[in-house]
This record gives sequence, C-alpha cells and structure tokens, in this order.
Amino acid sequence: MLMSKPSATAGSGKAKVPAFLKIAVLLAIVICALFYQNFESGMVLFSNDGPLGQIMTEQDHLPAGFTGYWEDLYSIGANSGSVTPTVSAAIKSFWEILFSDPMGPLGYLNTYTPVSLYLMGLGAWAFFRKLKLSPLAAFLGALAVMLNTQLFSGACWGVASDEIALGFNFLALALVMANDDEPAPVIFWTRYALAGLCVGVNVMEAADVGALCSMFVALYILFKSLVENDSPVTAKIGHAVARVAVVAVLAGFIATQTVVSLVSTQLQGTSLGQSNKDSQQQWDYATQWSLPKQETLGIFVPGLFGYRMDTPLNTVPFIQRLYSGGVYWGGMGRDPANDRYFDSGGKDSPPDPTYMRFGYGGYYCGILVALMAFWGVAQSFRKTQSPFTNVQKKFIWFWSVIILLSLLLAWGRFAPAFYGFLYNYVPHFSQIRNPAKFLFFIEWSLTVLFAYGIYGLEQRHLSATAPVKTDVKDEDKFDQRWLYASAGIFAVSIIGWFIYASDRVGLIQYLKYRGFGDNETAKAIASFSISQGGWFLLILAVALALLAVIINGYLAGPRAKWAAALLGIFLFFDLGRADLPFIIHWNIKQKYEVGDLNPVIDYLRPQPYEHRVAILPQPPFNFPPECGILSQLYGIEWSQHLLPYYNIQSLDIIQMPRMPLDLMAYEQAFMPQADSQAYFYPRWWQLSNTRYLLGPAGYVDAMNAQLDPAQQRFRMVMAFNIGLKPGIEQYNGDSSELTAYITTNGPDALIEFTGALPRAKLYTDWQANTDAELKGFTTNNLSPLDSVMFSEAGTNGLITLKKLESPFFDPEKTVLIDMPPGANPPAATTNTDAGTVQFESYAAKKVVLDVDAAAPAVLLLNDHYDSSWHVSIDGQPTQLFHANFIMQGIFVRAGKHTVEYQFYAPIKPFYVTFAAIIVGLGFCGVMIFYKRPVEKPSRPRRF
Repeated sequence: MLMSKPSATAGSGKAKVPAFLKIAVLLAIVICALFYQNFESGMVLFSNDGPLGQIMTEQDHLPAGFTGYWEDLYSIGANSGSVTPTVSAAIKSFWEILFSDPMGPLGYLNTYTPVSLYLMGLGAWAFFRKLKLSPLAAFLGALAVMLNTQLFSGACWGVASDEIALGFNFLALALVMANDDEPAPVIFWTRYALAGLCVGVNVMEAADVGALCSMFVALYILFKSLVENDSPVTAKIGHAVARVAVVAVLAGFIATQTVVSLVSTQLQGTSLGQSNKDSQQQWDYATQWSLPKQETLGIFVPGLFGYRMDTPLNTVPFIQRLYSGGVYWGGMGRDPANDRYFDSGGKDSPPDPTYMRFGYGGYYCGILVALMAFWGVAQSFRKTQSPFTNVQKKFIWFWSVIILLSLLLAWGRFAPAFYGFLYNYVPHFSQIRNPAKFLFFIEWSLTVLFAYGIYGLEQRHLSATAPVKTDVKDEDKFDQRWLYASAGIFAVSIIGWFIYASDRVGLIQYLKYRGFGDNETAKAIASFSISQGGWFLLILAVALALLAVIINGYLAGPRAKWAAALLGIFLFFDLGRADLPFIIHWNIKQKYEVGDLNPVIDYLRPQPYEHRVAILPQPPFNFPPECGILSQLYGIEWSQHLLPYYNIQSLDIIQMPRMPLDLMAYEQAFMPQADSQAYFYPRWWQLSNTRYLLGPAGYVDAMNAQLDPAQQRFRMVMAFNIGLKPGIEQYNGDSSELTAYITTNGPDALIEFTGALPRAKLYTDWQANTDAELKGFTTNNLSPLDSVMFSEAGTNGLITLKKLESPFFDPEKTVLIDMPPGANPPAATTNTDAGTVQFESYAAKKVVLDVDAAAPAVLLLNDHYDSSWHVSIDGQPTQLFHANFIMQGIFVRAGKHTVEYQFYAPIKPFYVTFAAIIVGLGFCGVMIFYKRPVEKPSRPRRF
C-alpha cells in the first residue's frame, strides 16, 4: 500500500482510495494505540503546564480569554496577555461549547496532546510528498516525526502547541516546495502567502519557539531560491527577498495579536526584557536549561540518563516494572552555581540542592532514524550512482548544517565560546531562555534526513525494477563499506557499554554525590541506565541486520512490501518504547479528592477571593523532618492542582519565567537581610492579603514571639497530619496518594495571620512622595539590594518601598499612592472610620464592590496594578493608579457607590489577526477555484 505502484485504471472497476486518507487512518491507529487509556472513564492525561486543575479555573475559560487573560490564582495577579484564535484555542473552545465542567476540560486534555501529534504527523507527510519523496518515505518520515521522543514528550508535558506549530511549519514548507512546477503566477504567490500565514500560526502557537522556527523557514526559502535553478545570482537573490518578504508580511499579519501580547507581557518591564547581558546572574538564568555535552548521547540511546524526574510513576500499568529506576539523573536545568561547585571539587552540600536537575530526558531520535539519516548524508557525497539529484543533495547538506549549529546552541553554557558570542552580540538573543530549545531543530532536521534516507534506500534497493541480488559480486561497494563502518560503530558501542557497565560502583557514587543520597535509589538508577545501554545494542543490532538484508537486495522487487512493513514495525517499536514513559494518566477522583476533600482545602474554599494562602518560605522557616512531606505535598499537589481546581488563590508563584520588574522589586523588598528585619515577612503577608499560612504547628508561638512580638497576630486554625488517602494501602512515592487529616497534636498546621489587609479597603489617610523627597534622593551609599531594587523600581518606587518596609509605617491606617498625572484628588482627612467595602461579585476579569465611604477616601484593591484594568464608579470611568507601590488604587467620594473593575486587553490586535484568518480563507478559495490558463510552450517562467 505504501510502495510506489501503478495507479488503478478507469476500467478496473475499483475506486482509488486517496493516499492522504490512507495515511490519516494509519497515523490515527498509531496514536490511538499509544493513548488507549484516554478512553477510560475517570482518567485524565497528565499535563505539567496545563493540568486539569488549572483548566478548570474560571480564569482559563474561553471566549473571555480572547479579550485578555488575567491570572488571579498565583502571586498577586498577572497579565498573561490574551488568547489568540489558534488551533489550540479552537480545540479548547470545542470542548467547552460541547460540554460543561468538568467534561469540557477533561475532553480537551485527553484530546489535545494526541491531536497535536497527529496534526504534526500529517503536516510532515504533506511536506515529504511535496519533496517528491516516495509514499513509503513520506509515511515513515511522518511516523518518525509523530513519535520522535523530543516532540512526543514535549506534547505530553503540556506544551503541545509547539507540536502544532511544527505541523504548520511543515505545511509552510510543503506549500513552498509545491511551487517547483507551478506555471501560474497567481497560484505561485498565493502559496507563498498561505505559507506566510502558516508561519504566523506557528508563532501564535509556540511564541518564542515559533519565532525561532519562523526564522528557520525564512532561511529555508532563501536557500531554496539560491540552489533551485541556474538563474543569475542577482536574480536568485531578488526572488529570495521577494518570497521571504511575502512570507514575513503575511506571518506578521496573522500573528499581530500574539506579537503585541508577547511584547507587552513577556518582554517589556520583565526580568528578561531589560536584561543586563554582562551580569553573571542573567547569564545563569538565561542558560540554566542547557544540554550537557555528555547527554548528547541521549539523542541516540534512550533512557541512558533516565526519562522523567519520577519515572515510572503513573506510567502505563503494564510497563511500570520495566522502567523501574528510570528517574532522570542528568544535569539539564541544574543551577549553574551547583555546576561551578562540583567543577571546583566541592565535597559538602551544593549551593542550591533544589535545582540539581529539572529536565525530563526526552530527546531520543530513534536508532533507525539516525542510521538512515547518516546513510542519506553519506549517499549525498557520492559522485556517481547516488539516489539523489544535485538539488536534493544540497538540501540534505542544508539540514545537516542545521543539526550541527543547533547542537552547538543546545549546549548553551557548556559551549560558552559559541553561545556566548551570539548571546552578547546578536540583538535580543540574550532574551532567549533555555538553550535546550534548539534540540527541537536537531530532531526536526534528523527526521527530514531520515525521510531522505528512506527514499534513497528505496530507490537503490527496494524499487520494483531493482534486481534481486543473489551473488555477492553484485553488491554495491559503497553500501557495503557503509555497513562495515556501521558494524565498526556497533563494535565500539559494545566496548563502550562494557566499560560503562564495569564501573557500576563508580556510577553509584557519582549519583549519590549528584543528589541521589539514598543508596538503594542510586543502585536502581545505575542498573536501569546500564540496562538501557544493553537495549540500545540489541536494537542497533536488529536495525543493522534489517538494513543489511535490504541493502543486499533480499527484499527488492515483489518482496519490497515486506521491507516496508518491517521498517514501519521496527520504527514504531523503537520510538514507542522510548515514548511510553511520558504517557501519564491520573485518576481524577483520587488526584483532585473529588467527593472526599481534605479539611485544609475545604476550609479555604469559601469566598477564596477574600484572602490568599501561602506556605512558609524555606529558608528561613526550615521544616523539621516530620513536616518535610508537607512541603512536597503543597509544592506539587496542593498549589499546582487542588488550589486552582477549587479556585483558591495563593501568594506562591508556580511558574513565571519572566517576572515583571515591579513584582521582582516588591518581593526583594521584603526579604530580610538581618535578624532585625524579621518583621518583613508579616509586613509582606499583610500587604498582599495573605491571611493563611501552612507550616509546622510548633512554629506558631515562635512566629508570634520573633516576627510579631507587639501584636502576636498568628493563631492556629487547625493542626493536621499527612497520611494516605482513603483506599490507598501503600505509599508508592506519588504525592497524590497523600492527604491531610485533622489531629489534635498533628505536626503540621493551617495558621491564620489576622493582620493581613482585606482584599479591598478604604483609607482616608493617603500619602504620595513629595517633590523634596524625589529631588533629595541620591544613589550614594545604597546597599547592593537597594541598588538592584532601584534598577527595577526607579527613584519613586524605591522611596515607596523603603517607606513600606519601615517599622513606623502602619498599613492599617495609611496607604501610599503614586499620584496620577492631572489628578484632582479630594482632600485627605483624619477620619479613622473610612467606611466599608463588600464584594458584590467576583470573577477573574470582573470585580464588583459595594462601597460605603464615610469620607473622601482611597479605595485600595490588593491586586497587581495593570493598565489593562479599567475602573468605573457608579458607571462613570475613573483613573486607576499605583497604591502601596504595586497594588491598585482609586479615589472615591463620600457616600455609597458601586465600583466595577474590568480587565480587557487592547482589542485591535485581535481584529487584525481575525482579518488575517479571513484573508487566509480567501487564499484557500483561490487555490480551489482558480482555473489556470493554458500556458504557451514558448513563454518563459518569470516570478
């Protein structure tokens, strides 16, 4: 079915099944086989970056997200831009329209990952067919893309939008390649316009990764224009510039909303948007997720460095025993300070043991993929009898160069000479966080080279006209030498594996030194890693044997269908084996305690918008051993799952790679630098409306004595113990198996801080920084921390922060404001009874307050100030300004008022993107209905 064969004639009586339909069905069968648990009732697919708890929240609903996305559940609130009309949003909207909670989010999560991989595979198939590769090469290439572990694990991790983006990049390249034989200028340029829209969708889906991909597509178009014909160089350059310009303009057209949102929320006013490239701290931050050089082996040897941080937890049941000890033990994501400590020969505890590693080990390309990619590259250098045309050879070299450059970039801080040059001298390159993102391009390129390799293999050894070789003398010398070289690599691999396996004791000691202190855990990891090397040798041997059989002609001609089947089965087994550890499912009832909610979360559920909750920071509140499990339980299960599932707001930041500068300065301001500043913590909780804290029960008295001796505003709400959930008989290391039980003398406690400010409060006493204070400010003798805060907050901000820090400032009585330009505030009074504020309604993007002001006052709302918030009093717009440095404030007159806060981002960029989608549909109509004129034979092509 996948081999090239004559098409059915009109008189055969059989309707020909379209090739696309065949491929679509085959790829769907593969996806459904891998994700069979998605069909089980009560099971939800794992997603680290978008778990069910988060998807269930009110803040995440569509279509409201198209006009702005306000994240109210973490920190003090954050502007996350606006949702763009992408494929991801369409899938989510489909389920939200079709089903209400919880079926909508559940259906979305269980389909999003497999659908994204499926679309990516179809896009790859379209590109390979437009490269004029054979049906077999296109299908196996698409399968290799869809099952590539880097791409597969990324989708399973919760960033499936990257895989959708790659699918659209493949479509863009397919449209570009389809123009090779296009005589009609209208269709020619329409395809480039559609390619540009596909590139724009890629940016909309994958943000910074998409932006990198768009530059890669532009480079591909430029290269294609330079190598595709014998036109003069100036003409080629002109063609390249025109084509790239069309693609860039259309990509920018449809991605307008995304670009505006990214710039305003991820670059301007953030820790990376105003980075100091000369700062060691900034370099460490930007390059922390670099690929250690030795872990490059993981591209070819799956599981050598483990898989996820918790493998085999929650994996497919029948494989869990096989992957025991498969914990990731490499150095991806390690704090660079730890690496410097190890490199210097440190023997004690590293500087930051929390950040020993944060990778998930999924970047395996496939043994057959690597072999055929290298075979294809080798064939491209043949001067005679090569299966590739001269143009195809040049494209193979293009993808090969991309691999080499991407590998140097992926090494990041482990290749400082190369990455450092780009970091320092290429504009905005220092704002790219995570050099390991360039693994994406390595895997992309390898799969394309694999497709070329399969095509070349088929042309030389599997085509219908290829003779069946029965005599060794007929064998191709070049291919035989390649087999001998591969056998040599196999022999070297055996020697390397024996050396590695023989030093098992040394590996165990290394693991214990690098964060796995438990001897049994280190032994299990070492055994698994060594066994994966053995599996690699076995699979490599089978792959080489299969290729030897094909190259020697034993499956040529009529037997070629067996070669196609064997290659497909081998590819599925090889890549599927490496993909299985990343397919994680949760039992919803157990994970989210549905119907059996623990007392701590249950206590925090009513009116959660009136207070925030946090765990005591460690350090300095170092938990005793009996409370250590609380930190793990809160950090994983409660803060990331249960709190958002039940819409409980937390002060803790779960994920914020680009922190706003004002928030960074605000948090730094209340980090004590000396014992005399211990009151900074309660001041921070007070100003941020953090009323509930989680920590050791024995700390309550000490906190009153040391942090708040004058007022002693900490009190215990409940003591509890951590134990197994009902129905769980044995703890298997999964924190979702644990819950809280109220016990009189429990080691853990929910602590109330009664001094926390209300979420909304009226003040008749407000203060703004005076001109004299601003003019008298000097940067002389600033402490290092104050210097940092000054760079982030400016003069006015630093003065305000220093006032907020002062023990003589009373946040209950006075609010500090940043007087808005042109404001005409009412006169402040000394009326101590400012009035009352009640919530009429609360939603993530709309807050309505009933205000009864006894006198002219400032209404403080303890949410992060953002210009996209719009406020009205009794239906009349009013001016929002900064209060207490970072919160929201407005002036209100005496009397009763209804105050309404609404969050919405600028809508014009959305209209531009929507218009681009309409234009794209029009281009599709041109492709379908345009009738090409009959071209005169003598008329030359001029584009």
